[in-house]
Amino acid sequence: MLSTRVKNYCIVMLRGTMHSMCNTRIIDISSNLLLNWWNNLKTLKFAGFKVQLAFDHLDKVVRAYFGLQVDKSEDELDTKIKSLSAAFEQLTGEMKALKETRECVALAKASKSDIIKDCLTEAATKKWWPAVTGLL
Repeated sequence: MLSTRVKNYCIVMLRGTMHSMCNTRIIDISSNLLLNWWNNLKTLKFAGFKVQLAFDHLDKVVRAYFGLQVDKSEDELDTKIKSLSAAFEQLTGEMKALKETRECVALAKASKSDIIKDCLTEAATKKWWPAVTGLL
């Protein structure tokens, strides 16, 4: 029912798909490549070629691909968790240091030494003034 040209095209498509499948490792497969193989086989099946064996094999390949995607996702999440844990530890350390510094400042302020009293008075009265006020 198909013209010779169409049959030739289908045979080239079948050969290209099989060649691609033979030369691609499961780990190197992308979702686009799987879709391309599936579309080619579907077209060949529609044209009357008996490609069920290839579809059955493609099903196994897809399962392996998804298995690798699960492993990859788990590894990526583990890496992200480690990274965030390290950042959390660093920020916790920085927060602790800031709290200690804050306590020192609060103690100095509470002691109300003469220098601190003078500084607080200056700050309270002049905080809204331009810095040049009183220069001349």
